[in-house]
Amino acid sequence: MRNGLGRKLLASLVLGVIAALLVGMVAVLLLGRPPKTFTLAAGQPGGMYAAFAESLKDALATEGITVEVLETAGSIENAELLSSRNADVGLIQSGTELLADIGGSTALSEVFYEPFWLFTRQGAIDVTDGIPILDGKRLAIGPTGSGTNATARALIDQTGSTAIALEWTTDEAIEGLAAGTIDAAFFVVAANAPVVAELAAIPDLELHAVPNVEGLARGLPYLSTVMLFRGVFSRGTPPVPPQDMEMLAARATLMGREGLNPDLARLIVRDLPKVLPVPYVGELDAFPSLTRTQFPVNEDARKYLEEGPTPLESFLPFELASPLSRVYLILLPLLVLAFPVYTLLKAGWEWINNSRVVSWYPRINAIERNLPGSDLDELMAQQDFLVGLDAQLARQTRVPAGKMGTLYELRTHLAFVTRKVEARIAELGGEGALAAAKANDRDPNLDPAAITAEAMGLDDRGSGG
Repeated sequence: MRNGLGRKLLASLVLGVIAALLVGMVAVLLLGRPPKTFTLAAGQPGGMYAAFAESLKDALATEGITVEVLETAGSIENAELLSSRNADVGLIQSGTELLADIGGSTALSEVFYEPFWLFTRQGAIDVTDGIPILDGKRLAIGPTGSGTNATARALIDQTGSTAIALEWTTDEAIEGLAAGTIDAAFFVVAANAPVVAELAAIPDLELHAVPNVEGLARGLPYLSTVMLFRGVFSRGTPPVPPQDMEMLAARATLMGREGLNPDLARLIVRDLPKVLPVPYVGELDAFPSLTRTQFPVNEDARKYLEEGPTPLESFLPFELASPLSRVYLILLPLLVLAFPVYTLLKAGWEWINNSRVVSWYPRINAIERNLPGSDLDELMAQQDFLVGLDAQLARQTRVPAGKMGTLYELRTHLAFVTRKVEARIAELGGEGALAAAKANDRDPNLDPAAITAEAMGLDDRGSGG
């Protein structure tokens, strides 16, 4: 019994594995594998968006994924590229959805803070109650299409400033500050972006914090209050910055276009920890995250960030494990139901094989029971049927090896009843009648179809026998 149960369990396991593999193959074919190439809308050369995009490109290259990095003006242009499907993934500053149409794009993850920086030439502007007065000053606010430009204009409008806004690129703004051709420049960029270090190296520049940061952050949920700690850039004498500075910051968000392959979304999110910049401001473990984003969220990315990799990814290639993990709710029930399904299929197969043998017993039993009341003609017909049935079983009936015993038992029983029929024939007509009947060219090997018809109770006219 134990061996039989073991065989059943083994067969059940094999059936479950086969079913799981078949479903997995269908899942991979239908859900598709992640594309081997995609476009990433970044930003201006030398900026943090461009640097981050290049880091992500290098990380994904090890996965066999080719990333085409697009040089853009920044967030606004990136949003337009994603909305028009001219880019697959792009970096967008939080709050961009209020300034540009993001279409069906969704957030894969927020990746770093982008504090607001206001650099001025020393002595170029007045400061009243800690608030820099920019009225009439030449202020670089970033090129059209950048998040810096949009944010700067929003702040200028909010404060009623009459600054002279210059839509200069980052490089142009740095050159203007160094040469003294502008009074101030506004930047929205990560603290560890190369541009910040470059600005810090220019003599006679002053950094001003955006005033009322907590109030602005409370009213604008796409902004955050972060701390720039004393000495984070340089711990020398004097340290840079010389004191802790509370700053207002946006959050750079990696976005995917509408219809982005879900496995590509998961793959990108999986590699984010490898490429995140050092967090010079804010919490050390703030990113990657989707907890504070105001953008619509990519559900595949959210699930990966919350749950991590699936068990399948520990022993299968990602391009197979990821689509399979999305149908595990189908695979698990298949494995659970494998044993009862196997039992049901086995029972059905046994019923089919048994029916080829045992279905003849009611007819054979009826012949034996009716022997006393049958006349000679009926007995001769019954004899023909029994002999023909035995021939059919020998030539045409196929059963598994395990059912051969049952088949031979039936043939033994057929021989037993046939002898009883012949004995009854001899009793009614003598041996001469039996010999005469056999010499009358009665074919003992009747057509199996005729035997089947007779077994169903039909006579030569197609009516009940």
